Amino acid sequence: MPFIQINTSEKISVQQEEDLRVKAGQHISLLPDKTEDWLMMELCGERKMFFRGQTVPCAMIAVSLYGKAPAEAYAALTAALSGTVNQVLGIPPENIYVKYQETEYWGWNGANF
Repeated sequence: MPFIQINTSEKISVQQEEDLRVKAGQHISLLPDKTEDWLMMELCGERKMFFRGQTVPCAMIAVSLYGKAPAEAYAALTAALSGTVNQVLGIPPENIYVKYQETEYWGWNGANF
């Protein structure tokens, strides 16, 4: 049950939305036992964001998941997501943060796992 939220200062076109959706669906399998079948995503463009005290192209990617993953898997996913955001939106990796949140409880379909 992963959830990926991408907040960015940049405008996201319909084609870019599709590219980010497809790539994130592929990348999520870098985490053990996670698939696109359970991936939920939120894309938030044209946010008022500042980085290093400046208005520059930047992005904050938040990844929430039920359970845990090894550090190596998080490193691989960070590289993949940062590369995709750079490729699709033109945001340099040094202007991208990726945050992970693991949770023990996750609700779906009216109940918790």
